[in-house]
Amino acid sequence: MNPNSSGIASGIGCMLIFAGYFEKGFNLLENASRLNLSHPWWINIGYWYYCMHKKEYQKMLYWAEKMDFNETIWDPLLKAVSLSLLNEEVAAKIHLNNLVELQPLIATEIKEILSNFMFSDEIVFRIVNSLKRIGLKDEV
Repeated sequence: MNPNSSGIASGIGCMLIFAGYFEKGFNLLENASRLNLSHPWWINIGYWYYCMHKKEYQKMLYWAEKMDFNETIWDPLLKAVSLSLLNEEVAAKIHLNNLVELQPLIATEIKEILSNFMFSDEIVFRIVNSLKRIGLKDEV
């Protein structure tokens, strides 16, 4: 791999984080981001997930707010979870409503969506519970 290929390196860093190699993935992501400050929006998910692992909820919100890509479920999902964990329930519910609007079956699909590439059952559990805490209905 070309060490100067920041797009590929940051993508691999995210995948390592999702696979549970948090420190190794984070270091690769950080190095790639230093090489190129302009990176794809989805890199923020890797940073967010790393902060979720570390239970750094304010930093999670920072990375969620950097996404600014509300055409996908990731923007409202990460914001709703971050705000829920920070006990900002009113703001969290707004993002949860946006998430449900984008993906009406999210209550039945969320665990499967997350588990498809986030290999930490404990983190997936925390994400789902934070959404339930602010009003996501239980799976049908």
